Amino acid sequence: MNPFVCFLLTCAFIDKCYLIGDNVVSKHFTKFNMFSNDRKLYILKNLIKGFNLCILVLLSLVLLLPDLMKNNWNNTYIKCFASMYVANDAIGLMKLKNMKPSTQMHHIVTILFMIYSWSVDFNTSNIGRLLFVYTLSSAMTGTVNIYLGLRWIYKDVDNIIRDTVKYQYLFICLFNWIYQCLHWESSLEGHIYILLLIWIIVDDVILLNWLWNTKIKQ
Repeated sequence: MNPFVCFLLTCAFIDKCYLIGDNVVSKHFTKFNMFSNDRKLYILKNLIKGFNLCILVLLSLVLLLPDLMKNNWNNTYIKCFASMYVANDAIGLMKLKNMKPSTQMHHIVTILFMIYSWSVDFNTSNIGRLLFVYTLSSAMTGTVNIYLGLRWIYKDVDNIIRDTVKYQYLFICLFNWIYQCLHWESSLEGHIYILLLIWIIVDDVILLNWLWNTKIKQ
């Protein structure tokens, strides 16, 4: 499938998920109905992104991992994977008007990276491979997004998964940063990549700081 078409179809699916999600969450979590529209959209954005990323990781294990183990980087699948990942951020960027600047920049950069990925041969591009690893690893943090959504509507979620997601997020971020440092190759393309990646890293650090240092009201 053409990655641009895949992006549009995924955006349409995610947009529909907001309507379905609003009905489901408001029905099962009465506290949800007490929030402002902006807060509701924030909750839905994180829940939808979290569940979509979990599905995306499972799909990657089935469709991408067998080829990657043979050092065969399937360009079609990887570009569609990138499109499906970034569709979450694109729709969130359009729907949430009061998003924090660091998160806005994070989403804008992921869109730029997606467009770049459409022109890359992952079998030969060092930067393309680095970008794929960062994206796949980030997709594995879908449970963090689910936590960020649930914490507003389910009072016991902090006791259940907060410690798990903060260690998970720290481990994946450290893995990502170390991997990027070890495999990055100096070039004009590489320096542009790092300059853009910094915006994503900044947002990751902000979230890590919140997960580890913010005390939760009991």
